[in-house]
Amino acid sequence: MRRCALALLLILAIPGGWLGWHYLAQRRATTTLDALGLPYDSQPVGPAWLARWARRRGIPLPRRITKLRRQFGYGPGELTYPAALKTLTWLSLRDGVNDADLIHLHEVPALKTLNLNSPTVTDAGLVHVESLEQLET
Repeated sequence: MRRCALALLLILAIPGGWLGWHYLAQRRATTTLDALGLPYDSQPVGPAWLARWARRRGIPLPRRITKLRRQFGYGPGELTYPAALKTLTWLSLRDGVNDADLIHLHEVPALKTLNLNSPTVTDAGLVHVESLEQLET
């Protein structure tokens, strides 16, 4: 009987811990982005049926940030990505981004689309784009 209770506890605790960790990480990221006034798109973490079930009951689920647009100037090297943005798949970088800012792109390994529109980026900065294995051409 104790083994069954322990097994049930583990079956419930592992997904609960996973959801809790994702929820806190993404919540910190969205709070930071909201405070900075940066526009982003997000999707619920987990299967669609779980999102529908939670939405009907008013339960907030963790959200994965999928798109981020940064459209204003930064100083050299100021562009960094919080750990919670590792799931980012779309990023738009505009004026003010330079070669030093692209060094941090390896921190966003899931990136599939990169919109880079900055006259201060040179070939030396584009070397860092090569490390993005998921990037689509």
